[in-house]
Amino acid sequence: MGRHIPSALSARTHTGTWLWLALCLTLAVPAWWLAPVSLTQPVTTWHPLAQTLVMHPDMGLHQSAWVWWTSAWLHGSQLHLTHNLIALGLIAMMGMLCRVSALSAAIWCLVWPLTQLGMVIQAPPLQSYIGLSGVLHGGVAVMAMQQIVDTQSTYLKPIAWVLAVGLLIKIIMENPWSHTITHPNGSDIAVATWGHLTGYVSATTLYLIVAASAQLICLARQATSRRTLNRAPPRKPPGT
Repeated sequence: MGRHIPSALSARTHTGTWLWLALCLTLAVPAWWLAPVSLTQPVTTWHPLAQTLVMHPDMGLHQSAWVWWTSAWLHGSQLHLTHNLIALGLIAMMGMLCRVSALSAAIWCLVWPLTQLGMVIQAPPLQSYIGLSGVLHGGVAVMAMQQIVDTQSTYLKPIAWVLAVGLLIKIIMENPWSHTITHPNGSDIAVATWGHLTGYVSATTLYLIVAASAQLICLARQATSRRTLNRAPPRKPPGT
């Protein structure tokens, strides 16, 4: 990547940090306020608000648009919610420490619904999907990608590579393409690890697309500037 990417992609401003924290609160507060639902009971037995907010991957795109966001606020148990809120708090602090850019916050905001949309392509699709874990995987991936792409990043770049590769290895070990749901140690509910995959893939793919687009724009501007300079008439020497 060229030297113009940092100014285009990773402007180290307080704006990015505040947007990141605002997004973390937007994810956390409704999730904390909503009571956990029982995954062992049919969705029709859940409280009415939860029935409105839950996403049904087996219905594809034929459902209310807001569920691509709101299903992340629902959780299957108090432990499920607690684990995700702790992880979200760590992501918020990590975002402050690495001074995420406003663009990174915007990309994570887009990753939120893309993670949920990715559940539709799982085969066979689940009847319902809830939880923050997929979106959280996307948030970690966004932070790592910012440091990897940023040519001015120095000591954080190796950490970002370890984080990105480690997260990928974790997802591969979960084997989401072979298991619709799993029962990992330390969890009191079944986990749909396909959401971890869609969160990671959507975050890394979207960030790379934005980075490549920014680089192409910079190169195009440089080429335009060079052509403009070449077409400029030569200056006449003074006194002639």
